[in-house]
Amino acid sequence: MKKGFYAILITSIILLAFSIVGCNIGVSSVADDIIEGISRSSSGTTYYVLQAYDGKYAKLNSSGKLATTESDISTALQFEKIASGSGYVWKIKDSDSYLSVSSKRIVEGSTASVYVESDASDGWIYIKSGSYYLKDMGDEVGVNSSGGQTYNYYKLVEVSSSGTSGDSSDTSSGDTSDSVYPYDVLGLQNWKLNCFTGSVSDPDYQDYYTTKSPYLQTFSSSYWFWTDGTWVYFRPYAGYPTTSSKTGNPRVELREMTSDGSDEISWDLTSSSEVHTMEWIAKITRLPSSGKLCFGQIHSTYDSYDDIIRIQVRGDADQTSGTVTMYVMGYVVDDNADDIGSYTLGDEIHLKLVATNKTVTLYKVSSSGSLTKLKSYSGIGSTGNYFKAGNYLQSMKGKSYSSDDYGVVGIRYLKVTHD
Repeated sequence: MKKGFYAILITSIILLAFSIVGCNIGVSSVADDIIEGISRSSSGTTYYVLQAYDGKYAKLNSSGKLATTESDISTALQFEKIASGSGYVWKIKDSDSYLSVSSKRIVEGSTASVYVESDASDGWIYIKSGSYYLKDMGDEVGVNSSGGQTYNYYKLVEVSSSGTSGDSSDTSSGDTSDSVYPYDVLGLQNWKLNCFTGSVSDPDYQDYYTTKSPYLQTFSSSYWFWTDGTWVYFRPYAGYPTTSSKTGNPRVELREMTSDGSDEISWDLTSSSEVHTMEWIAKITRLPSSGKLCFGQIHSTYDSYDDIIRIQVRGDADQTSGTVTMYVMGYVVDDNADDIGSYTLGDEIHLKLVATNKTVTLYKVSSSGSLTKLKSYSGIGSTGNYFKAGNYLQSMKGKSYSSDDYGVVGIRYLKVTHD
């Protein structure tokens, strides 16, 4: 009798422990599981973001805890729902980690909690892990401690789909063979990408190419470089590795290459018989803590010229809306800011840089295609140059990594010509 009693008691304790911590389990390959009616082994992987009832989206804060403090869906945490028993585990995109319940908080972890969804109203759902329901707890998302009496409504919003087959535990290469890639949207055969690999909190610097591995054609990352099918987004974070010892400013930026992508291009802007142009349509949606970033430039291969011209904006720390100042920096202004005018964050702007006969001119392009000269600079003797476009954070030297300190630039059109 005593043995039977103790066996029942031990079993009950184990079941109770599983309930409290959200039924954490280890997850192996789930290539043949069905996720929302989509077979991962044949149709790819669907990714979701979590929207709270107040309209904000969930992301991981600097402590690795889930928080619904972000109103921009493009920066929300993306995860994959993987069927497990009667519910799902949530695997973080481009990571080996899962969302797990720990000390009544939802955190990034190596184990996975099982989540079950139930209809609430008007498309909203409530979500529980074990017998505990998800709720907002100030700046964090956790589980309540009193059964189903208090909880919050959420929506799981489908945001992207990739062709990763089998276990997607290693997607740092951004391999999404059934998706539209940034390369496809902008036509990037004659570019390479200065970017990163690894995790968002501990990345390594990495270039991506069109003629050798790692390939730009099949690279995207929800952390740094992705597309919604129309815009391609560039997002570096504070404290990230930089391209050289000369700059403390991180970037996710395209560097111009030869037309076939096989080599770094270098053209002469001193010749009156050569005209070099870069035309691009961009929008800036967030500034880093410095309030400054560059979204297009001409760079020289000579240290004496370095950045010939940088097109930049400046505003407030972490600004996401309202008016900022657009201005020119670089060799042409001896690194003394030359203001162009105001720009409203989130608006698209169509610009054209023209370099010829020792002169660089910046134009604004109207919807009808007409040009308005914004700035022009002459007397530039650099014979080795190339265009860059993307997101190059400014005045960030010495800053440490923070998941809340970054800038976002979108580009939907990019073209260079050499006549």
